[in-house]
Amino acid sequence: MSAATSKKNHWRAGFFVSHTLEQLLDAIDERTAEFREDQGVDPVHDLRVSVRRLRALLSFLNPLVRSKVEQARGDIRVQALPLGRLRDVDVFLEHMAEGKAPVRVRDAAELRRLLVERRQELAQDVLGQLPTREWTQPFDTIRKAVRKQSWRGPEHRRAQKFCVDRLDDWWKSWLKNSRDVESLSFHALHQVRIRAKKLRYACEVSAELFWPDSQSAAAIIEGFKQFQDELGAVNDIATARAIVVDEGFQLPEGFEHQVDLSTADALRADMIAVGRFWRDEKST
Repeated sequence: MSAATSKKNHWRAGFFVSHTLEQLLDAIDERTAEFREDQGVDPVHDLRVSVRRLRALLSFLNPLVRSKVEQARGDIRVQALPLGRLRDVDVFLEHMAEGKAPVRVRDAAELRRLLVERRQELAQDVLGQLPTREWTQPFDTIRKAVRKQSWRGPEHRRAQKFCVDRLDDWWKSWLKNSRDVESLSFHALHQVRIRAKKLRYACEVSAELFWPDSQSAAAIIEGFKQFQDELGAVNDIATARAIVVDEGFQLPEGFEHQVDLSTADALRADMIAVGRFWRDEKST
């Protein structure tokens, strides 16, 4: 074990919160600057992911944050909705280029033209939103809490113990809700995907408190990423259909795209077999 890892094992929960949120806020600042320079597909994706990670990890850290920070998490969700719509259009256009979008051949050129225009409008809307107080205030609230070390609850307990308890809770919830994944409704699949995504982010930031280079931690994180991607295909289909209809076009006759979720079920079994890295004998 490196000296740095050994030191992190003794971090207090309050310090862990500050460290985590400061890194996330810095990442958002960097992604925001990149988006201002270039509103292409990658900067859109990177900014959206950085905001999504912050929201997910605020939820993970919720027992330690005060009400103003929790309110900021809700405000960020609302402010990030246009960014999500922009990303949806990007994904649809990518699928069109790959021939995977539910579009009639005779509609493809016109729909693409409309969506390119729509994308330009959305990108300008997001660009104009970034300097506004509505966008910056939630992040400023969290930054102020970091500087003041304004946490609550068990902030002096070991960060490792805090994360073990939180990861256990989220893991058990994901296991319960992801059972028989192939038979779940679309809404249930969407919720399970969100749980997997949030748990993956929590694992990524918590791993440094345990054994960040261990095979089990890497396997669990990669497993959640793949599981999330498998369920994401279901969400992409629903979003694509909505885009086609909202733009005034009809879906291809007889189009019915089913996603094989057997891989997701197998990934779930693999992760259970690997076990919880935070409960590894070496990290207790």
